[in-house]
Amino acid sequence: MAIVLGKAVTKHYVHIFSKKVLLKESGTGKDYPWRRCYRNGIQQFWRYTFISPHVIHGPLSERLMANREETGNKGKHLIELVEYTDPYCTWCWGSEPILRKIKELYGDQVKITFKMGGLVEDIANFYDPLNLIGGEGMFEQVAAHWEDASKKHGMPVDPRVFQDIAKEFRSTYPANVAYKAAQMQSQELADRFLRRMREAAAAERRALHRREVQIELAGEVGLDVRKFKKALEDGSAEKAFREELRECRALGVTGFPTFYIKNRQGEAVVLNGYRTFESFERAFKELVGDGLVKRRLEATHESILAFIAKYGKVTTKEVAEVFGLTEELSGTMLRTLEVHGKIEGRKAGNGYFWLLKTENRITVQGQRFTAMECDTDTMICHLPSPTIRF
Repeated sequence: MAIVLGKAVTKHYVHIFSKKVLLKESGTGKDYPWRRCYRNGIQQFWRYTFISPHVIHGPLSERLMANREETGNKGKHLIELVEYTDPYCTWCWGSEPILRKIKELYGDQVKITFKMGGLVEDIANFYDPLNLIGGEGMFEQVAAHWEDASKKHGMPVDPRVFQDIAKEFRSTYPANVAYKAAQMQSQELADRFLRRMREAAAAERRALHRREVQIELAGEVGLDVRKFKKALEDGSAEKAFREELRECRALGVTGFPTFYIKNRQGEAVVLNGYRTFESFERAFKELVGDGLVKRRLEATHESILAFIAKYGKVTTKEVAEVFGLTEELSGTMLRTLEVHGKIEGRKAGNGYFWLLKTENRITVQGQRFTAMECDTDTMICHLPSPTIRF
């Protein structure tokens, strides 16, 4: 059920589920010295909040009204979904299957945007009371939290990374800045880079705070490494991140993921934490009624192959979520494709990544493409060799 924030919200607090929730308006309110990846459940702030700019007053209202004016009727999308996030956030990683399902079902009708929120500025001052993370043994606590989260969201993790970085890690901010450096070149490549950073941090034991790792991942997704390094070194990426961070805090966002979903009229729904696909569907309906046209997806080996070809690397959970399968059945279908030589599974922490077999990919100017023809609308791949019957 949506909670409408009306004229009563002229102070800084509103009661939701009998809890006081700080609504930080621009330039007001005390900032908490901690940030968190949200957990699922009633502990979350702003679980499901409907915001209408017509009935909110003060600086927050001005921000929402500005968003409304900026949105207008630009582009094809009916909905813009903004995720306030951090590359290290495990619940943001867990939300990737949901976002890919939204992309596959609604296409350009829903525009997905990422904004950096900075989960940990200084690990020495970090405290997450909801998950009891902080103080001595912090890295062991985070590792245990990642394992627990993985059991809930289904995405692969390798918490051993915290053993690797315990002596040198200080902040997640460098990874946030790296995203802004990528964004200065291309929004599309920046979003690929964000996904690649999530994969690397969550399941590949890569240390995202290290500049050399950021540069390597930037090259993998096709960014101009020279320009990327320049944006990091001249301070322009840092400046862009700080501006986005101020926006994030002005809206009262202190936990991740936070999803700010708005329609063309500027009305918005805020979802906090790891949410099911059904939660997003309810939010969409609240904002545009039956205005979105949902595409039909069939769970066939050919459609799964096309899905992998489109994204390059997927997880078992993502295939299950997008095609409405159990994880067991998803794994069975993926292994069948692997047995027939069409894809390969790569161990990633406590799970697997699935990619096209090397012989089904070609390299052109440093980027990988499929040697097969895949129609991402029909979800059918036409292989250069005779199609295998399943």
